[in-house]
Amino acid sequence: MAEEAIPDLSAVKSGFMADLIGGGKVTKRVILSEAVVNSIRRAAESGDIIGLEELDKLKGIAEQVGVEISLKEEQRRFDDPDEAVLRLAHEGGHCLVTS
Repeated sequence: MAEEAIPDLSAVKSGFMADLIGGGKVTKRVILSEAVVNSIRRAAESGDIIGLEELDKLKGIAEQVGVEISLKEEQRRFDDPDEAVLRLAHEGGHCLVTS
């Protein structure tokens, strides 16, 4: 169990992060990388709404169980959202979630 976690793109898009929240494995806060959110937005603009639907599901479950969702802006831009997530988790000492 972790109080805080940073999911990578695959953990959000697969629904794994939402399952962890719903199952009580993350209890306090989910930190979303700006790069992950931007990647989901770009995919939705191209017609791929799976990530957007899963992000909405994650938000709904988090609200139900009282887990905060925060957006973390990167100081530096990354082409690869997973690289941004890895750096955020490492620098902040947070649990990285992937699937």
